[in-house]
Amino acid sequence: MKTAARILMVIFVVVGTWWLWVVWGHEYRSVDRLVRLKVVSPVNHCRLLCSTGYSRENRFVFECEPGDILAADQGGILFRSVDLGDEHQATIFEERLRGLMDGCIQPLVNWKEAEIYTGDSEVLLAMVYTVKSGGRFFVAVDVF
Repeated sequence: MKTAARILMVIFVVVGTWWLWVVWGHEYRSVDRLVRLKVVSPVNHCRLLCSTGYSRENRFVFECEPGDILAADQGGILFRSVDLGDEHQATIFEERLRGLMDGCIQPLVNWKEAEIYTGDSEVLLAMVYTVKSGGRFFVAVDVF
């Protein structure tokens, strides 16, 4: 009986450690990346909705509060409006992030009414998008 209890305890410790390192740690490191990219302030309310994981090219989608975004005059990056009518901008957004966002956000973003902005990070090779739709605010990061 003591052996079975010890085995169960070891299993719980291993699973708990894995969860802390992989699940919680990945979200913490991902949100920290937003801070390093100077997209959000160090004190923020962002939560990771999904990511492509640990591959070389990572893509992340966060849900944040609009007040979390650093303004350009506060040291944040400069955002400019994305014109989905422009073929080049629309192609980049469609190929890089829209599929990921549609796969992890429920209810789906109404792209016809969404306000989409993009900015280039100076810290890492990444493109950052902010999407406002239906009272929700998303930040998507595409790391090259």
